[in-house]
Amino acid sequence: MKINPLNRKENLAEIQAIVTKASQGEYKVYPIVKAGTWDRLDGEILQTTAIKGDNENDSSKIVAVYGIDTPDGFVYLTMADLEIYDGTKLLDDAYKNLDDLESVLEYAEALNNKALISIGSYFASERVFSKVEMSKAHAMLESEELFVSTSVYGELMIISQHADKDTKDKFAYLHKYNWNDDENSNERIADLVYSVKNGAIVGHIPL
Repeated sequence: MKINPLNRKENLAEIQAIVTKASQGEYKVYPIVKAGTWDRLDGEILQTTAIKGDNENDSSKIVAVYGIDTPDGFVYLTMADLEIYDGTKLLDDAYKNLDDLESVLEYAEALNNKALISIGSYFASERVFSKVEMSKAHAMLESEELFVSTSVYGELMIISQHADKDTKDKFAYLHKYNWNDDENSNERIADLVYSVKNGAIVGHIPL
């Protein structure tokens, strides 16, 4: 994901102009999934919690930060930007924009089409936050309850919670393989799987 090179110390007016344009619909804002231990998280960056974790440094904590998609890359939003972009509208816009993206789900032949994957697609990992995409996953797998892995940024893997043991074992193996793959330079998110029901995250299981 390309990050806009503007910084708030030297380019605050330009960033505020971008935020204003986003609030008016000229640019789109999206949720961006991050590990709760991401080094840029502080009291200023705008974030919501997806998986709480037991404490602030819990490696299972997962958050969504918010970024504006500009031609020069994403601009992360801060709490101060809420003076320009109303918080309720911002969140509504972000998740609507995510829901409006074209679906990226496909059956995984390696798991005998009993799993869905998306690798390297636009906002692949964030799709777990999309009720529209998760509802489609429910339908494709004919299951009301799902396990979803986003161990590494840019990857998504889904199975039914009622899948056979072989499928679950392969799912867990691939999750761990992705998590431990040193050749993949993408950010690690968390070594856990989400439990999804009715298109929404209802819990998680550490692996």
